Amino acid sequence: MKLDMVGNAKRNVVAGVINRGLTLFLPFVNRTLFIWWMGAEYLGLNGLFASLLGVLSLAELGFGQAIVCALYKPVAEDDRETVCAYFSFYRTVFRLIGCFILVSGLALLPFLPKLVHGTAPADIDLRLVYLIHLANAVLSYFLFAYKGVLLTVHQRQDVQTHIHTGVTIAQYAASLGVLCLTRNYYYYVLTTVVFTVLTNLLVARATSRLFPDIVCAGRLSRERRRKVLSDVGSLFLHRVGSVISYSSDNLVISSCLGLVAVAAYGNYYTIYKSVCGFI
Repeated sequence: MKLDMVGNAKRNVVAGVINRGLTLFLPFVNRTLFIWWMGAEYLGLNGLFASLLGVLSLAELGFGQAIVCALYKPVAEDDRETVCAYFSFYRTVFRLIGCFILVSGLALLPFLPKLVHGTAPADIDLRLVYLIHLANAVLSYFLFAYKGVLLTVHQRQDVQTHIHTGVTIAQYAASLGVLCLTRNYYYYVLTTVVFTVLTNLLVARATSRLFPDIVCAGRLSRERRRKVLSDVGSLFLHRVGSVISYSSDNLVISSCLGLVAVAAYGNYYTIYKSVCGFI
């Protein structure tokens, strides 16, 4: 498939600007209404579990970036057999990562109370909520998340961005509707799982439509597998640094100061992240 680099770049910029505009506005509405209806402690739980699962995502080790780099040459040369072999290898890796995160996440269950200074909301089973968040993270690895790499390599991130934009709008509307009608935190978290599944299915469908001849088939040569693993080794420290920088803060704040402090910190960090993301 020949790449239209200029056309793809223009589409990606337009899609990115629209997406960033919405992600500047919608989180503020969501966090404000969430605090009004549920309270800061519940919002702190969201931040705590997001950070905890961010630490577990260290298991990915940078495989996504390494595969993208490896795919550029065979895509440019239209070597579809090699692309399919990489694709199959990436699917296997993603499933192994999902299994590792699931096992590691379950192993952390006994330690959850130690991560919350003080007490969690009285009507919430901390372990049950954590398991729902864990399921949300693990499902993304098993439900065709690996297919998004084809859109990245072919410079068609605009397709994925449009899907994420549409699903994000629907998710905020649905989750806030659920909160407004039920004031039930469990339903709110389950709504997130539903839209994670929907996003993955839509991306998988779009990828299959654009690249119907790219399927998981063949076996990657030992030399190419070693090259990917070597690149992953080079990316590992960068991955560790990212996790420490962006996923450890809420864990420390929650264990030392409590969930309300996590929510307050999250409000300020949302402003910072939104502005930097848009730029």
